[in-house]
Amino acid sequence: MGIKFTHARACCLAGLGIVFTSAVQGQVLAQSIRGSITSQEIGDTGCYLTLRSDTGSVTTQIADFELCTRHPKLPGKNVELGFTLKQVMDESCGGNPDCKKTRRVPVATTVKILGDAAPAMSTNQALERVSNCTATELVVFACRTGTKLVSVCADPASGPKKGYLQYRFGKPGNREALEINWPENGLPPQAAATGSTETFSGGGAAWLRIRKGTYAYVVYSGIGRWGPKGQTQSKEGVVVEHQGKAIASLKCTQAATSELGPAWFDQVGVQSRGETFDLPD
Repeated sequence: MGIKFTHARACCLAGLGIVFTSAVQGQVLAQSIRGSITSQEIGDTGCYLTLRSDTGSVTTQIADFELCTRHPKLPGKNVELGFTLKQVMDESCGGNPDCKKTRRVPVATTVKILGDAAPAMSTNQALERVSNCTATELVVFACRTGTKLVSVCADPASGPKKGYLQYRFGKPGNREALEINWPENGLPPQAAATGSTETFSGGGAAWLRIRKGTYAYVVYSGIGRWGPKGQTQSKEGVVVEHQGKAIASLKCTQAATSELGPAWFDQVGVQSRGETFDLPD
């Protein structure tokens, strides 16, 4: 399948306030992304690439017009996209061509073709790549910490007195060989864990603590002004505690999947019970 041309898309792009000004050159970004291209559309003023990552997540990337005309048959290919910051019309313009407001966004300007894409993963396969939960379970929290996965899995219908929650840790793809699977028989979330949300200037956080004897495993997700010069950054990972003291901290090496927050806590009856948690540096 080759490139798909659509003139109708151009008007829609303008309506979304996305108009390319290719004459304005911006900063080349060091970050690149890899994945397989599943679709490619080009309008009068821009190009859109649908990208499926190795974990099965799907995103749409804005690409430079010239990139798509040079490479009209990207669907079905594994690629690495490079990005440049470019000036585009600000969303507040509402597509008005006379509007002078602009904003800078990452635009794919280079592509490296790595080979043909593998067949699409099933839902079960995709879930197993990003968590140790099954396709019928709710992924309460999951992320990679190097070669292993941190996962908190639950019955989607869990409530204060029903369902179950389990903390799982180990390499993906083999639940029989998990290093930790606790509580072994599963308990309702309210009985298995404590948790809470925190709000502060510039962000907030949520945490969930699962106890196993004198040990505890605390998964967390937060965002705040922790970066250089107060830039907003996220913090996600798991802290292992022994007798109330942190003895290990594993940070997520990829963005976490998380349901932690007031809505889920209220649904399953999870409360702090007077406990606190400080996000690690």
